[in-house]
Amino acid sequence: MGVAQGASRSGRYPDGRPAVVTTPEPGYRKPYFGAAAFVAVLAALLLSAWLPNYLREQAQVPRMEHERAVAAADSAAKAVAEKPDDRALATRSAAALEAVKKTKAALDKAQPPSLLPAWALALAALSSLLAVIAYGLDRQPLGFLVDERGRMSLSRLQLVAWSVLILSGYWTVSAWNIGIAHAGLAATGDQVLPTMSRDLWLLLGIVFASPLASSLILKSKTEQGPAKQDGQSDKPGPTYVESQEVTNIGPVDARTTQRAWSFMDLFVGEYTGNRTAVDVSRLQQFIFTLLALIAYAVLLWQMLEVRKSSTMLPSMPDLQENAVALLGLSHAAYLAAKGIQK
Repeated sequence: MGVAQGASRSGRYPDGRPAVVTTPEPGYRKPYFGAAAFVAVLAALLLSAWLPNYLREQAQVPRMEHERAVAAADSAAKAVAEKPDDRALATRSAAALEAVKKTKAALDKAQPPSLLPAWALALAALSSLLAVIAYGLDRQPLGFLVDERGRMSLSRLQLVAWSVLILSGYWTVSAWNIGIAHAGLAATGDQVLPTMSRDLWLLLGIVFASPLASSLILKSKTEQGPAKQDGQSDKPGPTYVESQEVTNIGPVDARTTQRAWSFMDLFVGEYTGNRTAVDVSRLQQFIFTLLALIAYAVLLWQMLEVRKSSTMLPSMPDLQENAVALLGLSHAAYLAAKGIQK
């Protein structure tokens, strides 16, 4: 299958020649490949919702076997009491008592169910869903992290990371609670959907607002006109510099295609004057966000690691207020630095 002419962007090389770069035809090479991948990811997501209840039921098997063994031993003991001279009943009673000992030992060794496998599967399914959609659009699994300028976006990375982490935990906890309620083990007044604290909602508000504010700042910068460079004309519009993949929209750094992104885009500046230098404001935000993500992942891990088979989870873990404030200051510093840079 040949490469079709997709979206194109025009500009000029440093010597003034016009340049047009086309992107490959987006989408899967075969339509059913995309459909199969999408169905597989959704199946994994549904499996992650079924897995907690399967684990809970499996954790109850040793207790159920022990209860049956105890009932059988009591029945055999009553039969022996009625016919003490019956050797067959005596043998059956002895075997029942031995079964009670074995099931009691198995019950003592049994561990409460862990929701970590279900959480890990939900994490993988949500991440794969994003990758499948992005690949279907432009044949790039990480395309959901690339902005309209062809750069890997730090704001998008943070938004995706927090969304996948919190949503996967919420999905797992909700599936666990629904299973307990369906089994009739929930107490009166128990809520199936877990609640989230004010600080966690505030965190989500910061994470969702930051990409919007970042886009507005960059849009205002692009309207200022192109950045003036040596040998460059005053005509408006993107101009290629250094290579055919690097261009600018006004003073804002950009790429000629959606495939020219780099992981270094997360740390270097977004303007023509600093696109080859490390941006400290972006670096500090990346570090603070990584620390906060790890901290919240640990809280989720501790909550989901071992659960009693009949205990519901009323709420999501709460991130400390200081951590939310620190993350908010980090985002504010990042946006302020983006606003004053030229």
